[in-house]
Amino acid sequence: NLAEEGGRIIFLNLSPSVFETYTTWNVLLGLIVLWMSAYCATQTQVQRYTSIGSLRGARKALLLNIPGVALLL
Repeated sequence: NLAEEGGRIIFLNLSPSVFETYTTWNVLLGLIVLWMSAYCATQTQVQRYTSIGSLRGARKALLLNIPGVALLL
């Protein structure tokens, strides 16, 4: 309660200011970049996609996996 009363904990800060350190938008953008790097740049993920026979199959596998990842967030 002390941190909340002192203004140090602010949940759901929807301010569009780029000068504030932690806003909902900054955190969301950071998570998107983090997950994109995990899906596009790690060796294991790239090997999984390239082991699928076609580009269409790889896209389908990626798109089917997105709802599961979104559920974890």
